[in-house]
Amino acid sequence: MKFFTKNKLLLVMIIYLFVTIALYKYNVVFYKNIVSPIFWLVTSLYILGRIKRNYFLVNKNKKYVISLTILIVIYAIFCYLLGLKIGFAASPYKHSLNYLLINIIVQTLPICSIELVREFIIKKNKKSKITIIISTVVLILLEINYNKLTGLTQDKLLLFKYICSDILPLIFSSILYTYLTFKNSYILPLTIKFISNILLLILPIYPDLDWFERGTLYILFDSITYCIFKYRAFKYEPNAYREKIRKEEKVKWKVSLIFYVLLMCFMLGVFKYSPITIMSNSMKPNFSRGDVVIYKKLDDSEIKDITTGSIIIFESSNRTIVHRVVAMENIDGTIYYKTKGDSNNSLDNKLVSFRQIKGIYVFHIKYLGFPSVWLYECLNN
Repeated sequence: MKFFTKNKLLLVMIIYLFVTIALYKYNVVFYKNIVSPIFWLVTSLYILGRIKRNYFLVNKNKKYVISLTILIVIYAIFCYLLGLKIGFAASPYKHSLNYLLINIIVQTLPICSIELVREFIIKKNKKSKITIIISTVVLILLEINYNKLTGLTQDKLLLFKYICSDILPLIFSSILYTYLTFKNSYILPLTIKFISNILLLILPIYPDLDWFERGTLYILFDSITYCIFKYRAFKYEPNAYREKIRKEEKVKWKVSLIFYVLLMCFMLGVFKYSPITIMSNSMKPNFSRGDVVIYKKLDDSEIKDITTGSIIIFESSNRTIVHRVVAMENIDGTIYYKTKGDSNNSLDNKLVSFRQIKGIYVFHIKYLGFPSVWLYECLNN
């Protein structure tokens, strides 16, 4: 009880978390449009009333904000260039002036308030790691969409995809925001969340990313943000280390930044080669469950290079399959492929058309994909 007596705001957040879960089940619209905005508005006013007037307004590191703003703009441009390659989907938000204003209030007020809460708790408990950890966990739980989460509990595959595309990036982001707030101020995470959210609300279309691409993009964006912050920290704080150490550190974070950018492009399929995690043992002994296969994407002119014995990656019944071509059939002038897993006793049920083929096997990396396999199997069990 002494812990919560010293951290009354954290206790309020925990109580509100239970209220959030209950109201999501009871009435989602009532919660999102009335309860949530009112609660976060009152919370923001409470925090602003408890601190000095210039506490949040003075930001000694404006260059951090400029760097992050530039990063978000580049990130948005990259996403839309990616959309030109993979296609676009319509925005779920209405764009009339009334709806735009309502959505901005409903969507942005909670994220602004959450960062105020994070700042207030961290700055008050800088020497208490357990308080910072608990507050980070509570804020993660408060940002989860429980209505969507509850709706997916009956379908383990969709639940797995939702965890990978939304929950895991949310965890990474919240840890990053806690770190940025601890090292600097709430201005940095708020800049990221506010600008990203505004772009999402006002733009009529967005890249049609699948669950894997979306989760990968969010997590790698957070990694790049971290690298930029660390690089700027060494650049703008010359008294932190001796000059030689600072130069070495700046080089390290530059290399890390380049690595994460290239990794993001690779994972999103920007390059000719892309990865896929193997979820079964149907291709043993060549490769097995938990391995990551690197495949070469094929355009229409390269499909003809596929021969009997080639290992191809193709879509079938909303699943991505990696099997070997064992025969080819010409049906009405169109080539179809018979496929089979090396360790399976029978052929696959359906023929594969060239339009289903995503690419051809190049090589594989042992065990790299086991974390996603374990998570998927844990949900299924």
